[in-house]
Amino acid sequence: MKLLSFAIPCSNSAAYMEKCIQSVLAGGEDVEVIIVDDGSTKDETAKIADEYVEKQEVNEKAHKHYENIKSNIRYLNENGIKTVDYIENQIIRSKYIEQKNLLNNRLTELLEEQRNDEFYEILDKFIEKISIDIYHEENYEKTAFGKYNLEIQDKTIINDLHFTPKGLWDMTFKNCFYIDNDFYFFDQEWDEPNLPVEYILYRSILYTISLRRFIKIEDLLEKYNLTKYLELFKKLDDKMQEMVRDDETWKSYKQNNIIDIDATKQELINQNIRNKAQEQEIENLNIRSNAQKAEADNLKEQIRNLTEENKKLRKQYIRIPNWRFLWRKK
Repeated sequence: MKLLSFAIPCSNSAAYMEKCIQSVLAGGEDVEVIIVDDGSTKDETAKIADEYVEKQEVNEKAHKHYENIKSNIRYLNENGIKTVDYIENQIIRSKYIEQKNLLNNRLTELLEEQRNDEFYEILDKFIEKISIDIYHEENYEKTAFGKYNLEIQDKTIINDLHFTPKGLWDMTFKNCFYIDNDFYFFDQEWDEPNLPVEYILYRSILYTISLRRFIKIEDLLEKYNLTKYLELFKKLDDKMQEMVRDDETWKSYKQNNIIDIDATKQELINQNIRNKAQEQEIENLNIRSNAQKAEADNLKEQIRNLTEENKKLRKQYIRIPNWRFLWRKK
């Protein structure tokens, strides 16, 4: 709540609107401006007011984004979790790290190379890393599920979940680098109190579309005992995503039943690139095979020619001694 509220009545007042609003906003963040337009139709009074409202909404979102990330960077540091983000001169900065070190890329690579033991070893370490101050909570109303009034028949289903007091629900594979056997998170803006770690893992698995090329997601969810929570987690995800996405975007996401459209598009592009690379490799193999076949045919022809030449030489060799013998005999 602001400390001071200023009401600015206006009607066809475009000539002085900007100067008036700017003079009030000079009071800082504790000032609230209320513009009361009495049906302006002859000039751009309404347009100017709308522009300031839009700017203010953008500024408020940017400020909230900054404060959330700042708070979460401090929280991660306090709990011994590394992050590539840092605050410098009230600006969010990030250390540059190559994209190949993203955890989702690393996990996909391990599955592609059939190094499943390493895949699960990293996954287990990841779960341990995001399990900050975990506890069990049997009171449904105290959890994030209760906060959003999610309806479930058996509320005791939450008894085996591991809750964390400040659930950073974007601590996913896509928002993490894996370097020298350690995890480095980034862009951790959103958090939710009393959130289960299992929900964060659920999001990590579902959001990493590339894993689906090498493993059944259903099997992975089953391995980590997440299957029975899928309906509940989906309801929670819908509620929490609606907070941070505009209505049209989230509506499109839900209609298409896609968790991450950008990742899906990129995966399709990557798959197309891989397919073309495989087609090229097959073509190269065919070329090499044809070349080897031609070379083999050529060698056969050379052997055939040498054999014929050898036969001719043998005939000549047989005749020559006979001539010499006959000549000597005379």
